[in-house]
Amino acid sequence: MEGHVPWIKGRTASDETRQKLIESHKGQVPWNKGLTGYTTSRRGQKHSEETKRKLRETRKNQIFTDETRQKMSESSQGHHRNQGRIPWNKGLTKETDPRVRKYGESQRKEKIKLNCLYCGKEVELHPYRAKSFKFCSKSCRTRYNPPPHKGHTHSEETKTYLSKIKTEQMKDPDLLRRCLSCRTPNTWEERLIDLFKTHSFPFKFVGDGSVNIGGKNPDFIDDQGRIIEFFGEYWHEPEEEEERIGFFASYGYPCLVVWGRDYKDEKLLIDKIKVFSDIG
Repeated sequence: MEGHVPWIKGRTASDETRQKLIESHKGQVPWNKGLTGYTTSRRGQKHSEETKRKLRETRKNQIFTDETRQKMSESSQGHHRNQGRIPWNKGLTKETDPRVRKYGESQRKEKIKLNCLYCGKEVELHPYRAKSFKFCSKSCRTRYNPPPHKGHTHSEETKTYLSKIKTEQMKDPDLLRRCLSCRTPNTWEERLIDLFKTHSFPFKFVGDGSVNIGGKNPDFIDDQGRIIEFFGEYWHEPEEEEERIGFFASYGYPCLVVWGRDYKDEKLLIDKIKVFSDIG
């Protein structure tokens, strides 16, 4: 009880009393003699169904205070009982301690030999890994189960149909903007941007999908609707230049195509842009 002081608190037994207690306990067998660790008289026993039901009913409506909940929460975090304790096997090896060697031998299991389903290579595995083993490498797995369309090519008719469908989809300005919203200028386009700033050309980068003309997104445009496209020789064929100029012209937008080779003569490129900027 809270506030209650035991009658024996603060008292000590005399030497005579201690001796009498020792004599009275001689010959008694301790209740835990022969028991080790967590061994108890109920070890291995299970509760009956009736006992389990009673325990459930007892705990069903049990309400814990906030203080008790906090203590329960702290007791279940970080293995508090083992904090600060040094593991019994720290610093020990199987060569120096027989207990470590015995435990290691009990965990050691004979490896299982299996063959790869693709190349037939023999592999030795621990029984745990052998449960899911099929292939000796990632390449063997890929070759055994190739992608369903690997090696197949579309017919010209199918390519034309897919191209037409994609072109129609790209005419949707919202879809085009979403597809290109993360695009930033590449190295060559950045050089063009620097050139525009240096010579005060009124062109701005719109290759992020912000401008959609007939399903195509130009690289640069000015307030007058003049378009500049950059073509890299690796990605574009020479005949594409006239196709692109004609496409934008059909919508009323003049277009100039700048190639990567034009950077070799920057003065000529500047003059080319100046002449184009005077159009209209």
